[in-house]
Formats: sequence, structure tokens, C-alpha cells
Amino acid sequence: KRLLAFHSVENVGIILMGVGLAMLLKGRGGAADGLATLALVAALLHTINHAAFKGLLFLGAGAVLAKTGHRNMEELGGLARRMPWTAWLFLLGAVAISALPPLNGFVSEWMTLQALVLGGAVLHGPSGVMLVFAAAMLALTGGLAAACFVKAFGVTFLGRPRSAEAEHATEAPASMIAGMVVLAVVCLALGVLPGYAIVLLDGPTTQLLGGPAASAVVTAQGPLVLSVTGGPADVSATAISATAVAILLASLTLVVWALRRRARGRRRFAPTWTCGNEPLSRFDYTATAFAKPLRVVFATLYRPTRHIERELGPSPYAVTSIHYSEEVADLAETQIYDRMSRVIGRLSLAIRARSTGRIHGYIGFVLATLVLTLIIFGRA
Repeated sequence: KRLLAFHSVENVGIILMGVGLAMLLKGRGGAADGLATLALVAALLHTINHAAFKGLLFLGAGAVLAKTGHRNMEELGGLARRMPWTAWLFLLGAVAISALPPLNGFVSEWMTLQALVLGGAVLHGPSGVMLVFAAAMLALTGGLAAACFVKAFGVTFLGRPRSAEAEHATEAPASMIAGMVVLAVVCLALGVLPGYAIVLLDGPTTQLLGGPAASAVVTAQGPLVLSVTGGPADVSATAISATAVAILLASLTLVVWALRRRARGRRRFAPTWTCGNEPLSRFDYTATAFAKPLRVVFATLYRPTRHIERELGPSPYAVTSIHYSEEVADLAETQIYDRMSRVIGRLSLAIRARSTGRIHGYIGFVLATLVLTLIIFGRA
């Protein structure tokens, strides 16, 4: 659930990216007005999409918690065989939040990306450069989200059970499955038939921006194809079909699989050799190990610290147990919020030191604040 909460921050950032771009382009005239509508449509549609796939993922996490009692992914594993409905529905939500076709997350993130790229063509100077940089960051975010949910699904539902509760887990009741199925259908419908949802956004976009309607900028060419026509005159309209992209990716995957299978020839399946030891769930790839390459790449930003303790047997070469712990500092908390709270605390103490306990002094503070506010906003 903590992982899903962090991804809410990511998706709120994508939504605010669209809202901010709409505010930046509004009122500039020409192609900028159409792109402002496109950016706002992308933000509103992603808000709806996020509610659908994040609700699905939280329901899936709740089903796992109800049946295993564990929130830690490292204590799970092997649930795909024991909770197949939950596993498949969680996988669908993971594909949607990773912005992969043909689900709804792909459509709204593609529209946001189009708005950023076309906005970079309309605006010049630092603003245009920043929009191109934001588009690159959005693409990177999509890749990191996909890697994150490969970890979340694989460690939770695949492999061997890593606890007795996961070993004896059973499928969630029908009432819990029904709620997940409804949201899964919404995710699929908004991805395959997004044109019907965009028409519903005509009113909000026209009222907020006063420019062209949503359906005039993002048009549905048939039920499965979206076309963006709000860009600059020297840039042709871009169209995409999430269903067609999904079919293309699936076809390429099948071709690669068939070629690799043909190159390998006949294969023989045998038990995995574990050096004479009984196969244990501890041998499985862990969530910590899966995320290690990304922590190495972003070590300068996250500054991880780790501590390893080894317990040795009679021989220095015989390790009986290893205790590993790692902590990643939250830079936003330590460098921004903590510093702000310290500054506010010092100001509060300074004001408290000047407290007289008399009502006349407090009324004077209120009056001075009112006058200062009127001066500031009067000049604005």
C-alpha cells in the first residue's frame, strides 16, 4: 500500500503537469489555445483513469492483506495459484498504471506527452526547452512505473510462498472480486473507447478555458482511434489507437518468442540444481534485489545507506546467517519540509516572545496584517 501511495504522488504530478501546461498556453491565441484544451483534457482524463486503476490496485492489495495478513511483499509470493482472480485483476491494474496499451493509463499519458511535445513547438525560448525536458521526464516516469509494477506483481504473486500465511492463502470472496471486476472493465473501456469519455469533458474545458471544446481538439476517428488536431499549423495531426499498439506489441512479442524457441531447438525441463540443498523460498528474487539496479543508478539522488551483519560458523568461510538492512533518505522531507518546519518554528518562537498577553496587542497584530495584505494585493 505504501508503494501504491507513492504512485499516487507520481500520477498527481502528471495531472498537475497537464493543468500547468493549460495555464501556460491559455490566452496566447492560435494553436496555443487548442493545445491548452488538449493539456486540460489530458489532465482531467488522467484524473478519471487514476481513480479507476488505482482503486483497482488498492482493492487487490486489500484482498491480499485480508487473506494473508501481510503488507510486506517480501513475506508473500506464490499467490497467483492460490488467488488467481486477484492476481489477474491486479495485473490488469498494473498494466494500466504503467501506461501500456490497450488500457486507460496509456491514452491519457499519450495525450499529455503530445501536449508537451507540441507545446514545445509552439513556445520558444526557455519555456519550449522546459516542455521538451518535461516530455522526456514523463517518458522516463512511465518506464520506471513499469519496472516498479513488474516488481510488485512478480514478488507478490509469482515464485514460491515466503510465509505460512501466503502458503495457505485462499481466493478473496466474490464480493471483493466483483468490485475489482467493475474497475477492471472501466480501465479497459476507457482505454479502448476513450472518445466517449472525451465528449463528456466538453463542458469543463470550455467553461475553464473558454477555447475550443475537448471533442474538437481530440477527435475519435471511429471507436478505437484518437486524433489530436490542436497543434501548430506546420505540424500534422497525430492519431493513435491503443488497441492497434497493443496488437502490434503482442505480435512482436510472439514473433520474438517463436524465433528464440526455434533457435534453441528442443528443450528439456528438469528441476533446478540448488547445490544439493532443498529448494527454499529464500532462493527467490526479492523486491529489494529487483530494485537494486535502480538504486545504484539514482544513488546520488536517493543516497541509500546499508548495514550488513554476517554470523560465521566454525570456519570463516561458513556463513550461517546474514542480516541486511537498507534505508533510503527522503530528500523532499529532509531538504524541504524539515527546513521549512524549522524556519516556521523559529518564527513562531520569535512571535511568542513578543506576546504581551493583552488583547490590544493582538488586535494591533491583526490590523497590521490586514493593512499589509491590502497593500500587497492592491498593487497586484
